[in-house]
Amino acid sequence: MIMISSDRLRLFRIFLLLGVALFIGTISYTQSTAASLAPYYLARDASSDGGAVSNDGGSIGEADTRRGKIYVVLGLDTEPSYYTENPEDPIPYHGVIDTVNFNNLPGGLIHSAMQTDWRAATADSYGNPVKLTWFLLASEMECQSTFGNCLITYDLMMHFAEELQETGDEIGWHYHNTDWVPVTGQVYEGLWSQLTRFDQSRSTGGKVQTLAEDILNKFLMERSWFPSSFRSGWTWENDDLSRWLENVVIYDYSKLTPLTGNYDWSRSPSWPESEYYHPSEEDYQSSGSMDRFLIQSIPISTRYNDLQMQQAVDQALSGKSVIFSLYSHAPSGIREKALQIDSLVHRFSDRPENSGVRFIYNTASEAMRSIRSLNYSHPPQIQGGYDGERFYFRISEDVFGQYPYVVLKFRDGTYHRVHGTPLFHNVFEYDVTYVHRPAIIKVGVAATDMAGNVTVEMFDPAEMADEDYYPGCGEP
Repeated sequence: MIMISSDRLRLFRIFLLLGVALFIGTISYTQSTAASLAPYYLARDASSDGGAVSNDGGSIGEADTRRGKIYVVLGLDTEPSYYTENPEDPIPYHGVIDTVNFNNLPGGLIHSAMQTDWRAATADSYGNPVKLTWFLLASEMECQSTFGNCLITYDLMMHFAEELQETGDEIGWHYHNTDWVPVTGQVYEGLWSQLTRFDQSRSTGGKVQTLAEDILNKFLMERSWFPSSFRSGWTWENDDLSRWLENVVIYDYSKLTPLTGNYDWSRSPSWPESEYYHPSEEDYQSSGSMDRFLIQSIPISTRYNDLQMQQAVDQALSGKSVIFSLYSHAPSGIREKALQIDSLVHRFSDRPENSGVRFIYNTASEAMRSIRSLNYSHPPQIQGGYDGERFYFRISEDVFGQYPYVVLKFRDGTYHRVHGTPLFHNVFEYDVTYVHRPAIIKVGVAATDMAGNVTVEMFDPAEMADEDYYPGCGEP
């Protein structure tokens, strides 16, 4: 007779019932999971890139199937317009952020960018207007401002939550790896300087990586939001940051052509032959086995826009689809730059020699789903269990990274990220025996599937655990 320990039998029963509950939940799926996402990132129609029928009434089958598609992505590194010293504060890096351009009032630059009249004047090959991906700055500069709010740019953009949903725009994360560098002898002089390491200490206290993780924890626990797209400030990256991002964000638009920029990307795979790649753990500029993706993005308004568009068209003429991603800074000149790119698209699409090539306006995540032929946008479902020492989460789909991003909230208001261990297919265990477990009052989970769809769920440990550890399943 084979003897099974009571612990293993209990664990087996946990996952058997989790599986039954998840199966039942899948059958009766409603919008409750999607509603847990931020309002601007609801499930997209799978035909948003023309995957079935184009918006101008023509079937995609009418296009020349020998030609590739060009997915045009416009990214905006979204930052407050001014940052000045505060003469009433003796700490020089406690600056004042000017929020005027984020007011949802006529005349505001972001308000202007959200209007549908000018967007309606733009059109891709299927008649769809331009879309924008807003990479919102959240870094130490915001944490140390007089707002004392690392998420201030996000909060300001939520003035436009309805407009973001209406336009189909996407929100991503923009992070500057900076530290305050004072100027000797001058009280209020100094600057936020770009760091070129991700493992060093900050002059304001603590480690750089710890700050980045603290910001993500706040996004998850305080705003019920988590990014699927990312851009690093000044397009800087190194191996430490790359490895940290591997279990955080699936789509990284930080790669830059070697022709421009402050930081070297010369070893990275050439574009557009390799429009995206999985980086290596040993070298972020080499192709490797990581799950996350690095995608090239170039500045708007450079002399290389026409050159690289021609390269993208050449690829499409040969039958290969490609992502043509450009970025700029918001909020200044958003409409003008978007119209400039729309003009560029039409100059190339109107040329007879480019017949059959289709240009499609997508957000950052949409473009990657489209080019990878993963045109589904239903977020994964999460089922949780807790036995008093470990949390267990089962995800309805394959997840990006080694495990979902999980954060604990304690009674004193602090957060702590806990790392997981894969147990079975799409089942993950999180050991919390090293923390004061009675103080845990909430658990946040962000699960990103392999298409880049994100689900955020919050769990109450008291409701997850009953005497036999079968949350929501009743008695065994």
